[in-house]
Amino acid sequence: MAVASLEMSRAFKRKDPESYKRIIKKLFCEHIGVEFEENFFTYEEAPRRDSAGCLSVMMTQKTALEGHHHTSGDITEQRVGSLYQLIEFLGLGVNISEEGIFRKAGRVKNQSELLEKVERGVDLELEGGQYSTHECASVLKTFLSRLSEPLVTTSCYQAHMALCKEEDSERKLYCTQLLLELIPDQYHQLLKARRIKGGRNPDFFPN
Repeated sequence: MAVASLEMSRAFKRKDPESYKRIIKKLFCEHIGVEFEENFFTYEEAPRRDSAGCLSVMMTQKTALEGHHHTSGDITEQRVGSLYQLIEFLGLGVNISEEGIFRKAGRVKNQSELLEKVERGVDLELEGGQYSTHECASVLKTFLSRLSEPLVTTSCYQAHMALCKEEDSERKLYCTQLLLELIPDQYHQLLKARRIKGGRNPDFFPN
């Protein structure tokens, strides 16, 4: 019965995503005891400084990074595959223990080249040693910092803040699950804790 209900909700989400999100928002407000208002799920973030960290030098090389023909700031099926190649490569024992993995920078030229490959969603062939651990870490950090919307959408900022005051653990868990339903689908795919080989997992984007 639970499986059938889950499948029905997924079908509804695919058919009418906006109505589905509105229902989720209303359920959330009902469970935490606040009146539903659409602007409760909107948030305008103040301008922030570049968060690329060790890639500050790379980010100033605008000609190298803005000359791509592919739109930055979006996550696509192909890019998910490339990003997971970076994640798995960085997760290898010899790499994860590297000093200053997300702090030290590698060669700007290599980072620019690797970033372009990620944006094109191609096989990165990291096993060949063409890119260093720090270059891979920098590119991953750069790509995520340049997303048009953070992975955990800021539109739910007020809802998360309100949820912090909830003391009932079961209600808190349920409401957190509701908020996860509001994350854009393509971002949700990247946040899934799944291992892939060859840069792509067919389960990421089921038909």
